[in-house]
Amino acid sequence: MYLPAGKTDFLGATPNRKEGGTNFAFYTSKDANRVELCLFDKKTGIQETGRFELTAKEDVKGDDGKTTIGYIWHGFAADVEEGALYGFRVHGPFNPDKGQYFNPYKVLIDPCAKAVTGELHKWDQRHFPHDLHKKTNGKPDMSCHDNADAVPKARVVDWQSLQERTTQGLPIGALKPHADTIIRELHVRGETINHLSIPENERGTYKALSSDEYVAWVKEMGYTTLELMPVESFGSDPGLVSRGKKNFWGYMTMTPTAPHTEYAANKFLPEEEFAATVRKLKQNGVEVIMDIVPNHTLESGPGGPLLNLRGMDNTLYLPHDYTGCGNTRDFGHPINRRMFLEELRYWQGLGVSGFRIDLATIIGREHGREFDPNSEMMKALRQDYGADHGLKNIKFYGEPWDLGPNGYKLGQLAWYAQDDVGLFGKDFGNNRVSEWNGKARDTLQTLLRSGSELTRGAIVDHMAGSSRHYPDPQASVIKITSHDDGTLEDMVTREQKNNYANGEDNRDGNHLPGTNWGAEAKRVQRFLMALLGLSQGVPMIRHGDERGHSADGNTNTYCQDNHMTHIPWGDKIKPEGQALMQFHGIVNGFRNKHSCLRRGVHFTGKPDSACDLKVNGSDIRDVMWLNEQGHEMQFGSHQWNEVGGFAMLLSGDPGNSPASTKHFTRKVNRTEHDMPLLVLVNPTMRDNMEFKLPDIPGVKWKMAINSQNPDCAKQELSSGNTIRLGWRSAVAFEGQIEKIKETSVKRTTGASR
Repeated sequence: MYLPAGKTDFLGATPNRKEGGTNFAFYTSKDANRVELCLFDKKTGIQETGRFELTAKEDVKGDDGKTTIGYIWHGFAADVEEGALYGFRVHGPFNPDKGQYFNPYKVLIDPCAKAVTGELHKWDQRHFPHDLHKKTNGKPDMSCHDNADAVPKARVVDWQSLQERTTQGLPIGALKPHADTIIRELHVRGETINHLSIPENERGTYKALSSDEYVAWVKEMGYTTLELMPVESFGSDPGLVSRGKKNFWGYMTMTPTAPHTEYAANKFLPEEEFAATVRKLKQNGVEVIMDIVPNHTLESGPGGPLLNLRGMDNTLYLPHDYTGCGNTRDFGHPINRRMFLEELRYWQGLGVSGFRIDLATIIGREHGREFDPNSEMMKALRQDYGADHGLKNIKFYGEPWDLGPNGYKLGQLAWYAQDDVGLFGKDFGNNRVSEWNGKARDTLQTLLRSGSELTRGAIVDHMAGSSRHYPDPQASVIKITSHDDGTLEDMVTREQKNNYANGEDNRDGNHLPGTNWGAEAKRVQRFLMALLGLSQGVPMIRHGDERGHSADGNTNTYCQDNHMTHIPWGDKIKPEGQALMQFHGIVNGFRNKHSCLRRGVHFTGKPDSACDLKVNGSDIRDVMWLNEQGHEMQFGSHQWNEVGGFAMLLSGDPGNSPASTKHFTRKVNRTEHDMPLLVLVNPTMRDNMEFKLPDIPGVKWKMAINSQNPDCAKQELSSGNTIRLGWRSAVAFEGQIEKIKETSVKRTTGASR
């Protein structure tokens, strides 16, 4: 039966209640000669109940804008409504040597589906692209065995209605600019599976993240943003399954616009549960950003399963593997770009505030060439030159590296074309792309090693926002660890990684720094947490690190659904873990309180005209870097290349983005001046130091953070006093301004607010 022509506004299935049916649009290469829409019974998803042929085609042009490289097949199916299960069969030549894998015995999963009936963690021969004409012992190859009873089905979702209900009354996109963001990276299952205050059937699900108990804790800890490790539908690749393991992290995407079914308390409506969770969090001022994986798929490498993209058009993949996962999508292909943009807009429509892009440089490698920060995909994300007006007020974070040639591109994801005035970002759209700052991560992890020392300049560069790499601090995501490192606890209590449980003979994963600090482990953790919270940029913490969670030394827990990845709650957190968590909350609270720690632009080193304070007789500047004697260290002097303590003195200048900056950074009307802050840092090994506080008439210093001894963070000192600071420690003071003379201060600095 042939379907009447439909529309190609959106790929996938789009119900139309007014017309009483569903529009379907599905892409294939030009080599395909026939596409069938197959419907399946709703109860089991196995029995095929209807088959309809799509005949209407819209040409897809290649790079020259003239040559047809494929078609969008479309049709309108009357009486097919929300909840219907479906898949596609594609007819055409089967010739792997030419990249042709068409096989009508394989039901393909719609890569643009908004829901699926389940995930793939088991494999049989029917999932693989066998030759239609090959015979074994006189019998047809397994390709002649239909896979309909083994492959998940797509489910029709009225996604436009869902978006309307989810975002009603709430702002679309981000709630906060990059500068005012504190990210918690978490795994949906691992985060709450042990949370006894949540009903047992809801633990480890989307719904658990919207529970009153959990939301209250997130707000109390000062997190502004939850970054969810992959929640798009994913499975376990055949190689992993052959070792008896299951994908836990989720970096093997099957259907990027469908929420992972196994994370839903209601397995039949995961999209509704996900949307409700995002709405509840957003109503409480907490953003959700998604860790997404556009660079590769569950189809693995040559000879891998035939699920969707390979059976539609194998040129959607590059001929090279730049991901280490068997395949790499080609974002020079217009359909890859279109599918990715529709994916982003869909999740945005469910209230998602931003995206962390895995191996993000790949989206800028058109046809496998060198990464281009001005590629069509990168311009669309940033909204350059009117490229994509559908993605507004969205925060993007990305890994600035991949496994391809010249794959390390630190600073280039956040690259901006300069206009003729020379100002970064002046003519940009609403978004910007920030990076995981690998340099800052390496700096912080170096301080976790016993016996390793860093110069003052190396640490200051990180704390000041890495101006050598980024146009402003907001482009830099600073972290100590993330999911693909050892936990912070393991980094200070173990000397070797222990990944044997992964079944790869301990060859996989990153190494640990190699120090067991013993009784001083928590002290070192507090020091790193303090540096993270007191630095310019966007801080991110891996879930569990704030409470001293251990993964038994495993630095690559991608297949560990157990105590290694399930963080403890309540009385299961050890007392020292509770204390660490309390300290981390204090640091976050301090950061959220002080706008001068969350600047939209780099420090200028110029006098702060908003206050009349004097430092050692000179006008205070937005930042001043001092030595242990309280004297300023001149840039270029030998002191920067030496190991030693230092102080960061901030005038309170909030450092807002200029009004001419149009890309989404910081609210330009946020002009309030903060109180002055003083941060003392002793990064050395085993050397206690005496710090003399700078001579600032009319200022007293109230201690707010003490990583060496958190219980002593109550002191008040006057300018010129001295304080003893132990090794690998940091303290932070708030400046309390005394009104000695009304004429001595041009403008109050907010100390009394």
